[in-house]
Amino acid sequence: SLRPEYANALFILGITYNQLGMKDQAIEAFNRVGQLNPSEAWLATVIENIRAGRELFAGIQQGVPETMLQQP
Repeated sequence: SLRPEYANALFILGITYNQLGMKDQAIEAFNRVGQLNPSEAWLATVIENIRAGRELFAGIQQGVPETMLQQP
C-alpha cells in the first residue's frame, strides 16, 4: 500500500514536480516533507528557491543529506 508519510518519496516527488515546472505541486510536496521532518530547516530555502525561480538547492551548503541531493 502507499505510505503518504514517507518523506523520501515526497522529497523525490517535489524534485520531479519542480523539474516538470509544476511549482505549486512541488511546494506542496516540500511543505509536507517539512511537516514530517520539522528539524530540516533547509527545506524553507528549497521552497524559497522554487518561488524565486532559482536552482532548487541554491544557497544550501549544509543540512541536506547527500542521498537527497542526487536528483533522479
